[in-house]
Amino acid sequence: MKFCPHTGRDAPSLSNQDPRPLPARGRVGFLRHTLHGAVGLALCLALPASAKAAATLAMETPAMVAAQVTAQAAATEAEHHHDTAPSSIVTNDGAPAEEATHNHSHVDPGLNLFGFLSAKYSHLGSVSAREIDGKAGKVEGAVLVTYGHGPFRALSEAVISAEEIEVERLQFGLELQPGTVIWAGRVHQPSSYWNTEFHHGQYLQNSITRPAIEAWEDDGGVLTQHVAGVLLETERGLANGTTLRVATSVGYAPAIEPANLEPFDVVRWHNGARHPAFALRIDVLPDGIGEQAFGIMSGFSGLQARDSGIDSLDHVDQTTIGVYGDVHVGESRWLGSLYRIRNRFDYGQQLIAEHATSWFIHGEYRLNEDWMGYVRHESTLGTEGSRYFANFPGFINERNVVGARFESGSNHALSIEAGGAKSGNDRFVELRLQWSAVFH
Repeated sequence: MKFCPHTGRDAPSLSNQDPRPLPARGRVGFLRHTLHGAVGLALCLALPASAKAAATLAMETPAMVAAQVTAQAAATEAEHHHDTAPSSIVTNDGAPAEEATHNHSHVDPGLNLFGFLSAKYSHLGSVSAREIDGKAGKVEGAVLVTYGHGPFRALSEAVISAEEIEVERLQFGLELQPGTVIWAGRVHQPSSYWNTEFHHGQYLQNSITRPAIEAWEDDGGVLTQHVAGVLLETERGLANGTTLRVATSVGYAPAIEPANLEPFDVVRWHNGARHPAFALRIDVLPDGIGEQAFGIMSGFSGLQARDSGIDSLDHVDQTTIGVYGDVHVGESRWLGSLYRIRNRFDYGQQLIAEHATSWFIHGEYRLNEDWMGYVRHESTLGTEGSRYFANFPGFINERNVVGARFESGSNHALSIEAGGAKSGNDRFVELRLQWSAVFH
């Protein structure tokens, strides 16, 4: 399983089927936390060890446990005759080792706390876009707390800004068997690969913006991203070295409100009537460790719409099906997704269905240990004249961006991003500057 893909080739990948130590690529700075694919939480922190090497601290995951250096590690390495350069790993007791395998059975990570902070300035060349986006300068923080003991897991993530303080995730898990974890609470539904890779801490993704189709509900997102319910994640290694991951969820869907979706609030618990949501994602990792990943995604959400302001509308049944690919080639990374979306409006005595297609392709290239550049094109077809998308006036249905990121030290990054966007019939330029950081 791939633990930390957030800086592309710089991020180590771990597999419970492959004991090879992975080479350090460039300076391993802070390797972002993430709740991955089909097997759950991975928290990765790398601390600089020298000008040429870094130490990676890997902590227990909900379905996997990061590497412990044992006598069996060297024996396994010799047995497999791998010629991969040894990576420098820091075990949970803080001692680095030049060679390590990834044992997923015994490490208890205890309590872990991560903080994220970002400051962003945006210039949008459209009056209406600026009104929807709000203040040009924004500061946002996120706090991630995890705890693991034996088969038990807990995770909480909160976002703090001038506009809101919201608990994005609050979930409790149980490892049913090695490679399989079941969670209950407010979780990320799995039918979005981008949001599985990059979560709420802005430092985690290399670009400043995310594709509009992947936007969080309170940022004008049009698809379900959070549900209150149950999430099951499992992973299996196949005989040919391929890893198969499956994640599925069932729970309460968001509700449609004017200009946005409102997910189930686990703090207030006064959420009104909610309809069910289901999601599924199947990942195939041909190399077993995630240098290449491909998959299919599907989801269904009954979006309660009685408070949407749309006359006589009871709810919208939203169905999505999609595919994705995430490929590393040399120092570059290419990630893309394609969605087919059906929204069926239920007016009680009348049903109306409409369809949309959304896709994006995102490419990154690491120039050296400090700099990386990226480009992205995204497009959503079927928004013109759409009853559903009319409820989201700020939705970007077309965008082209180019950007650069400079990583300063092990936990700070400076980014710049420019491009052109289209929202409805309004075309405008975008320019964004951002500082982001993570603290542990």
